[in-house]
Amino acid sequence: MVRNSQESFEGGGYSNRALAPSTTVAENVLAGTLIAGGGNDIRESWGTIGGGDTNFVYAEGGFIGGGANNLVDPSSPYSVIGGGELNCTQAGYSAIIGGARNCVLSDASFLGGGDTNSIFPGATLSGIMGGSQNTIFDTSERGFIGGGTNNAINSIATAAACYSSIAGGQNNQIPSGNFSVIMGGDNNVITGNHNAILGGRDNNDNGFNCVGIFGDTIGAVMNNAFHARTYVAQNMPLGTGSGTPRQLYFKIVGTANAVFIN
Repeated sequence: MVRNSQESFEGGGYSNRALAPSTTVAENVLAGTLIAGGGNDIRESWGTIGGGDTNFVYAEGGFIGGGANNLVDPSSPYSVIGGGELNCTQAGYSAIIGGARNCVLSDASFLGGGDTNSIFPGATLSGIMGGSQNTIFDTSERGFIGGGTNNAINSIATAAACYSSIAGGQNNQIPSGNFSVIMGGDNNVITGNHNAILGGRDNNDNGFNCVGIFGDTIGAVMNNAFHARTYVAQNMPLGTGSGTPRQLYFKIVGTANAVFIN
């Protein structure tokens, strides 16, 4: 066990313990390294705390660079917290770079920063870059959230949403769509596989192989379809004339089941 209290220093070695203020070295245990700070605690081999206050490394090979009140849980071997406050890893080979109140509970996952973001168990190899209150839930392997607020992948516990992404925006959800993406917007939902919503608000895409683009209140219920609202293309070289609102002129290459312009 390696501990430090109020500006203690330990450079490494075996069985080091620093319990008194401003001490340099005592007896050595398990090659832990504690550089500086106050109230920090290392309890497993090969752990490191660079500084900060009241940080805890309880897993083998765990690392905390600094910050305050961060925890590398015993279930998190070789995991990293760069800094920030009140961050926690409870899975192996995972990382939190910074921010506050972020938690990783799934192996080999990454959380860049932000506030109150979470990656739950069963979401292996997933990542959240930042933002606030974003969540990747269980059974959402390889999910990705870029940022924004209150976005969620797989908010239905009985369904899977693997390989899906939300780039940003707010209140967007992919509760049960594999290989799907929401680029942004507000309150958009995908519940089918291989779908995309590029933006807008209050759109619901529950078909398969569908695309919704920059609209509002679009409900995609057919498969293999393109959906848009109030899309205007005027004096475009691919068209046969000038467009007016709610009209679209274009050249089709290939085939599709349907094109909807509401």
